[in-house]
Amino acid sequence: MFSLVLKIALKSAFIRPLRSFLTVLMIALSMSVMITLEGFYDGMVQSMTQSVIRSQSGDLSLFAKGYRLHGQIDYRIEEAKALTQSLREHPQVDAAVMRLEAQGLAQTAHKASGATLIGIDVLAEERFGGFSEFVVDGTLDSLSHGAAIGSALAKRLKVRIGSKVVLSVVDQERTIQSIALRIKAVVRTSNIARDERALFVDYPVAAALLGVSPESATQIALRCTEPHALQTHPDLRALESVRFEALHPQLAQMRTLTDLFNTLSFGIVMSVVFIGILGTMYVSVLERIREFGMLLCIGYGFGRLCAQVLFEALALSLAGFALGALLSFGLLLYLYVYGLDLSAFAQGLERFGLFSVLYAPLDPGYFLSTLYAVIGAASLSVIAPLRRIAKLTPVEVLKEYP
Repeated sequence: MFSLVLKIALKSAFIRPLRSFLTVLMIALSMSVMITLEGFYDGMVQSMTQSVIRSQSGDLSLFAKGYRLHGQIDYRIEEAKALTQSLREHPQVDAAVMRLEAQGLAQTAHKASGATLIGIDVLAEERFGGFSEFVVDGTLDSLSHGAAIGSALAKRLKVRIGSKVVLSVVDQERTIQSIALRIKAVVRTSNIARDERALFVDYPVAAALLGVSPESATQIALRCTEPHALQTHPDLRALESVRFEALHPQLAQMRTLTDLFNTLSFGIVMSVVFIGILGTMYVSVLERIREFGMLLCIGYGFGRLCAQVLFEALALSLAGFALGALLSFGLLLYLYVYGLDLSAFAQGLERFGLFSVLYAPLDPGYFLSTLYAVIGAASLSVIAPLRRIAKLTPVEVLKEYP
């Protein structure tokens, strides 16, 4: 009997081809737009987050106690190199890198600007976050004889590859030290703090300029799967360990706002889908009141009638979901592989910490949540039509709809 009910429901669902097609198309278009926008916004936030993680903070950052408050090289991790090597061997750590930072002044013959001296190991940074991918001009091969500069700082100082920049910093002895650096590369990390102030130099050069041991560091950044668990590591108790969310609360807040926006969009779109299915099913039921009355007269049973109407709604909804999933998968796949090129707005996007090409993640969760919502909407949409039928007895149906 179940197969008979299902067969009748499938035939009845598409008995009006044009109406059924429009309902399926409405569900598909609504769903594909919603999923694509959700993926786009998630990709935008992930792009901003990953650029900061790769270029600056990692998932977990280690500092000497007092460094974040005072920002001076007096508060540094003395045995940073040994600790970094030890952490790289930890099973929960994917990558670790140490950096040496100090605030200073970058000058050319015509311009001057505040800058941050950042001593890095290029190979370690490459393993940590693919640092070479940030290079938009020049090369990092000869960084030991020069510097890489943030793209926004390069524009402000009006320098290019081969230009010379004089950097002045205060060393450990509170003496002003200066060094002339030849620009070897321009990097755009889409991390505002880096792009607007950073001058990347080879680690030994930075250590010598600041008068500190090359074994020490002001920061150790870690890429790890469970930063909260790693914070309890015995070797880290003497240090201040800070997770990415605490270092950059504005990005965590943006993630929350994006989730809220996606949830509201999801609710609005699914409400439209629900109203569309409800309208279709209600009209379909009213058109077949006499048919349903006769079925009840011959002992078809109200339960089977409920199942038939529910299967009709599910057939229309799942057909719309299948078409929408195909459309949205194609759009997300394009954004995942090629991205959305917004080069015309590159300068504005850079100010917000975004790349000019934005990519979207290909997350199966988008489709699963939508599938559950579509099934729920279809199930709820048949309640009103079935209540309309339940109020009529078979005799009243035949009298009212002869």
